[in-house]
Amino acid sequence: MWIDYVRSFFKLSPLQIIALTAYGEARGEGKIGMQAVINVIHNRRLHPPQYFQDSDILEETGSPYHAVCLKKYQFSSYNLGDPQRGILLRLSDPNTFDAELQNNLSLRRAWEVCQDLAAGRLTEITGGADHYFATYIKRPDWTKGMVYRTTIGNHEFWSDPPHISEQPQVFRPEKTLTITPTEELLKVVVPSTIAGTIPPL
Repeated sequence: MWIDYVRSFFKLSPLQIIALTAYGEARGEGKIGMQAVINVIHNRRLHPPQYFQDSDILEETGSPYHAVCLKKYQFSSYNLGDPQRGILLRLSDPNTFDAELQNNLSLRRAWEVCQDLAAGRLTEITGGADHYFATYIKRPDWTKGMVYRTTIGNHEFWSDPPHISEQPQVFRPEKTLTITPTEELLKVVVPSTIAGTIPPL
C-alpha cells in the first residue's frame, strides 16, 4: 500500500512536512517558488478532505497537511523512482531536518515561509490555485474545465472548483476542518489581473 512508502515522513511535524514538500518541489525556483507550493498545499488543506487528502494517512497521523502532501501522485518528489525522493527521505527524521536547516539555505527559506504561515501572515500569491505543473511540459489534460490563475517561475497555477482561498493564509494543524466553506469561497473566481490571461498552448 502507498502509505507504507511514505510512513517514514510521519515523524515530521506538519510545518516540517510542508517545508520539505516545497523544498522537494521548487527549491530551484527560490523562495517565491517554494511559497507558491506552500500556498497550493494550504489551499488543498482548506478543501473538503475527499478532494485532496489521503484518508488513511489522515487517520494515522491526524494531520491534514501530511494527508495532503503525501497523497499518492500529488507531489512528484515523493513518487517512487523520482530522484528527489531520496533527498527527502534523508530529511525525514526531525533531528536531521533541524540540523539541515543550519546549512541548507533553500530548506531554511522554505521553513521561513512556513513560519509566516504559522503566524497567520502568509500572502497568497497563486490566486487560489490548488494545482500546478511545469511550463516545459505539455499542458496536462486535467486543466480542462479548470481556471488558470498565474505563472510563477517555471510553473503554471490552476484551480479546480470549488474554489477555496484564504488571504492571508493561516496554519490549521488540527484534523477537522476549522472553517466552513461559504458561498463566496465555493464559487469559481474569474482570473484576476494577477493571474492574467490563459497562456497559449
